Amino acid sequence: MCTGNIHEDWYCCRPYLLTVHAYQNALFELAQPIKHFLSEGANRRVMCQFDGYPPDHITPPLVIEVQRDHRAKDGLPKTTRYYYFALDRESSVWYDIGTERWMQIRGRMAVDSGVKIPCADHRISHYFTMYRTYEEILRLYLGRDKALKFGASPLSHRDARKEKARA
Repeated sequence: MCTGNIHEDWYCCRPYLLTVHAYQNALFELAQPIKHFLSEGANRRVMCQFDGYPPDHITPPLVIEVQRDHRAKDGLPKTTRYYYFALDRESSVWYDIGTERWMQIRGRMAVDSGVKIPCADHRISHYFTMYRTYEEILRLYLGRDKALKFGASPLSHRDARKEKARA
């Protein structure tokens, strides 16, 4: 994992990313956060994890898993790599949270949507899966008032962060 740099390992080639970004509305039914993630990737604003950022004590409300499958030739096994990215809402930058952090928060999240986008030039497929916290899903699909009835926190993600900082 690199330190404080732009993360470029999650996609196979720059032309792939630019093509997907240019034609995403016409070719794919993508959820808005995945569109935003691809747009930020095309603009080189997806960052590696560095110096404890994003903070470990905060559970991000949204994570995008990128599964990169390289289909090998001649009967060799395929190679799969996984990358996990969370959006920092204050800076609007996507950061790699790493596999270890993902395993810590995975139990608090559910799959929201996903899409497979293969590369036309290489033997590589990219799967983008969006995960949200259960509280975030309740807020999105039920509204804030109904979500509170089901036990969601009344504080927004930013307010919860401020409360933890005060404590």
